[in-house]
Amino acid sequence: MSLIDALILSGCATSTPPSTPPTRPPLDSARAARCPVTEHPVAADYDVWQAWAFELLRQYAECAARHVKTVQARSN
Repeated sequence: MSLIDALILSGCATSTPPSTPPTRPPLDSARAARCPVTEHPVAADYDVWQAWAFELLRQYAECAARHVKTVQARSN
């Protein structure tokens, strides 16, 4: 074995092992749930459409809040 071989082998033997990335816990099922799909109302009634629009906004706000919580949990 030559001097170069010995130096190469000794350098590999004293190097530090690679660090492992931190693990994150899995998302809870409430945050991982998909946002609901909303169907259009079939009635041609203004009140039905207004109720549908309010429900759609409520569902969007709920889904957006869940998304924000998920991003915050993953960025910490």
